[in-house]
Amino acid sequence: ETPTLLRYLVKQRHWQRPDTFIRQYENAAHALAELENDRKLRTATISERQVERWQAGRIKTRPHPDQCRVLEFMFGYSVDRLFAPVPPSGQIGPPDRPMWRKEAGSDQTPPAGLSPTPWPSTARTAHREAEPECGAQAMAWDGEIAMAAEESARFARRAGANNVGEGVLDQLDVDVRRLAVQYLTRPPYVLFGELARLQGEVFRLLDGRQRPEQTTRLYLVAGQVCVLLAHASADLGHPYAAEAHARTAWLCADYAQHNPLRAYVRWVQSNVAYWNGRYREAAEIAHSGQAYATSGTARLRLASQEARAHAALGDTRAVHQALGVASEAPDPVTDDEPGVFRFGPGKAAYYASEAHCALGDRSNLQRAVSQAEQALDLFTRGPDVDRCPEFVAAARLDLISAYLALGDLEATDEYLRPVLATPPEHRTAPVVQRVAAISQALAQPEHAGRPLAGDLREQISLFCAYPASRELPSAAT
Repeated sequence: ETPTLLRYLVKQRHWQRPDTFIRQYENAAHALAELENDRKLRTATISERQVERWQAGRIKTRPHPDQCRVLEFMFGYSVDRLFAPVPPSGQIGPPDRPMWRKEAGSDQTPPAGLSPTPWPSTARTAHREAEPECGAQAMAWDGEIAMAAEESARFARRAGANNVGEGVLDQLDVDVRRLAVQYLTRPPYVLFGELARLQGEVFRLLDGRQRPEQTTRLYLVAGQVCVLLAHASADLGHPYAAEAHARTAWLCADYAQHNPLRAYVRWVQSNVAYWNGRYREAAEIAHSGQAYATSGTARLRLASQEARAHAALGDTRAVHQALGVASEAPDPVTDDEPGVFRFGPGKAAYYASEAHCALGDRSNLQRAVSQAEQALDLFTRGPDVDRCPEFVAAARLDLISAYLALGDLEATDEYLRPVLATPPEHRTAPVVQRVAAISQALAQPEHAGRPLAGDLREQISLFCAYPASRELPSAAT
């Protein structure tokens, strides 16, 4: 095939690699922006795919006008000539306009017919051959000094460019706090879309340039958004997606050097493992996360999580040890722990209830009843923002599990009916799993023959058929 003039010139200058071409294009665009005082060209760039199309000559229309300007500035030829085939004679003819000459470090000579003026490096070579040795050395040093100065100036222009201001960062902080608070009352699928959009916005900002301290704040926001996405994914029954978001959140927390976020990520990871039956892994993750627990909330959350994971393994000693750590954790409410980031005493109480219930003996079952009742009392008397529908349902289900294990089917019926009235959008995966466990217990021989048990199992079957994940909009599934 006959190469275009652009491809011919690119090969002569050894710019065939897309990243090399893009770098030269960006430098030329910045120089043209300075020359013509056109601010929009200062950050002009192109994709590798675009470079490949141009070099292959696979274009149906002329490039964007600004791209045409940069290409003509780079090579000195009109765009029409650049994308036309090289004449069979090889006689290209002189450029249509002076070429851009800022090609520091280039040692290539121009192809025949391109320009009567030698390239800068060629000119230096010619002078070195003609002048005494000391004069050639002086000129070489002048060139090196000029190129080094240009590199410093280019770096200063890049470093001075800032794609995020303090106002943007403050707004992102406000957005995260709002979403963390709303997570307690709004269905997870409703918040998921907004969280995903915010994640994309923060990631795009991180792809730009900002001061180091601003980058640190962006990583913190990115980690908080990712961990909320992990939480929401788990609640909607997507554990693998939750783990992917949690890994990214951990990376961001590490870059931000933020221990409260590290602790929260470890809880989410432990929680995902717990609800997928990986109890030992859940206990180990929760225990390791306590090294990052700098607040009473974080310590209470992770120790409580560790206790119920050990309980699922039947390790009574480890359960009591973890609950002891939880009981000693203070409960300060700080501005850094809004909404779902805070782990209050009500939630700790139903975690303890779940742990005691899993141990199974009568003494522990009675403790489970007491802890679940305490949790419900705290949720009832607490502020409205703490009355998360999922938390209240979880506390009731722990109370139901304990009563059912104690053989009290009437109490089971009394507390189960409000749970079965939970709107579908709040039937998260953990709530549905808890309700399904109640159904399995009702199927045991000691209950199976009773009409009330059969009626409750039918209602549970209908409840589990409409989880929160079914409420997802069709576009998101």
